[in-house]
Amino acid sequence: MKRPSKKKNEDAPKANANASDDRHLIDTEDSVELSIEDKISLYWMENKAFIAGCVILVAVFLVGINGVKMYSTSQQANLQNEYTDALANDTLEEFALAHSAHPLSGLSFLTLADQAYTDGEFATADAYYKQAQEGLADNMLAGRARLGQAFSRYRSGSPEEGIAQLNAIHSDNTLPASVLAEAAYHLAIHAYAEGDTKTFQSFSSRVATLDETGQWQRRIATYQTRTAN
Repeated sequence: MKRPSKKKNEDAPKANANASDDRHLIDTEDSVELSIEDKISLYWMENKAFIAGCVILVAVFLVGINGVKMYSTSQQANLQNEYTDALANDTLEEFALAHSAHPLSGLSFLTLADQAYTDGEFATADAYYKQAQEGLADNMLAGRARLGQAFSRYRSGSPEEGIAQLNAIHSDNTLPASVLAEAAYHLAIHAYAEGDTKTFQSFSSRVATLDETGQWQRRIATYQTRTAN
């Protein structure tokens, strides 16, 4: 197994349930001529780097939002040390399996899934994203893991299943609005690529309703202009 990449990022943003790093997103105008498969692949390849790059910061946040302060007890301190050692020694999977009831297990599987996706091992990424969902349970990053699995399924030769998963994500109102908006955006672009203007407009409207930051609305604007002409 390849060790997940560890990128030094001195300006790593704070983890936020309804935010993503705009520096790692595909610009719509630059990518408008790409196929839908390439758009989805490029987007996820860029966006998931934010998660991998901020892995330690998010780990602390994950534990915090579950009411457990990192380092508050020797047990938690030891677990954090084990996690750090696993990152350094290429043993994240072993760590994740040994601590399946802990959010850090889900985060570990999410990191492994990101790396597998980067390496083009989409079937492996699919399996890891599924395990990440189980470990993260109702955590905000479970939605990210679901998106990753949908993209992996799409890229592994089952585009219909990938689109079906995106539809399921979009319909799940228990997920953060940012995740729903992201799913709606990709479904809109898929409809655009298929020449389904009515469905495209429907999902575009959903993006406008759900997108609190405006990032997905900006990306979809180019397509809306084209359908209006």
